[in-house]
Amino acid sequence: MGSNTLIMNEDFNLKYIDELSEGDPIFKQQLIDIIKLELPSEILIYQKNIKEKLFVKAADSVHKIKHKINILGLNNSYNVADKHENKLNNKNPELHDSFDFILSRLVEFVKNL
Repeated sequence: MGSNTLIMNEDFNLKYIDELSEGDPIFKQQLIDIIKLELPSEILIYQKNIKEKLFVKAADSVHKIKHKINILGLNNSYNVADKHENKLNNKNPELHDSFDFILSRLVEFVKNL
């Protein structure tokens, strides 16, 4: 099974956010609000750097985004993001399409939180 199939079939979950918030709905919402606030600008910076072939800078954006991917329970997507970050640091954007697919799923999910 390829990595695209693995990332297509995985489900988001808020288990980690639930653990961090320890049942406090206000704190849980604050964590979600931080993700909703930061993610769009991080994605725009990533896309700008990819377009301009500034791959090491794009890797910095992937690094920030991958932690949000992990927080939202997407282990396979996190692994792809981690590999993508490493490849970008070596000026290799070959996982961009897979990462872009992850971003589109992430945006859609976060929009509905």
